[in-house]
Amino acid sequence: MIWTREPGNDAGDASDRPIQMTSATAPILVVEDDPATRSLMSEMLVLLGHQVSAAASAEEALAMVEQGRHRFAILLADINLPGMSGIRLADILVRKLPGLRVVFVSGNGFLVADKTDFDFRLLPKPFDLYQLQLVLNETELFAGLPVAAARPSLQK
Repeated sequence: MIWTREPGNDAGDASDRPIQMTSATAPILVVEDDPATRSLMSEMLVLLGHQVSAAASAEEALAMVEQGRHRFAILLADINLPGMSGIRLADILVRKLPGLRVVFVSGNGFLVADKTDFDFRLLPKPFDLYQLQLVLNETELFAGLPVAAARPSLQK
């Protein structure tokens, strides 16, 4: 078990929460153009028990999938990539890999919902290990639900 502090909790008190490590691992494809961020994301995912493959661009990620040597359950992609965007990459991969779950990582991707016809989760940058685990848990929770049922309504 790994202990981490909840976001916004700077006091090291009893509200620190453990991250539960599970025996199940998900093969995850990380697509991030910044080398330091890509490396950190990969290390965090390995620490959480996942199998990780990483690509520096959408084109590199597509080549990995096309070669067929890798099977992925989750795509964790930056939205703003040079060349092909993370959104376009996800659109292609969800058609090629049935059941693929998508998590977009971005500092400014909150207006993405109306640009996709597939379910996804959004992980805002910067994030910590606790937030990463939460979004992965949520990704698992919503797997298999129709898009309309999985997305929260923005209307009151």
